[in-house]
Amino acid sequence: MMEIEEASQTLEKTVDRISRVYIGNETVVRKTLAAALVNGNVLFEDYPGLGKTLLAKAFGKTLGLNYTRVQFTLPTGLWLSRSTLSRA
Repeated sequence: MMEIEEASQTLEKTVDRISRVYIGNETVVRKTLAAALVNGNVLFEDYPGLGKTLLAKAFGKTLGLNYTRVQFTLPTGLWLSRSTLSRA
């Protein structure tokens, strides 16, 4: 069984590896790692282009986890098509 000091060092190395790819808020990295350790779920919400997908991919690769992206934004073309059809 892993000792506390060894586990702490392993977790710090993991945070360091992820933080090399995701240059941002280290608190988010630590909280996401905590969720992964307890088999939890994480929902990243923020403005576009701030690295949410990059962070998720970095976690998946570093921890050997499966990565699945769920996007709720409708494609603009689909929205415009529906608007155009309802006017006809």
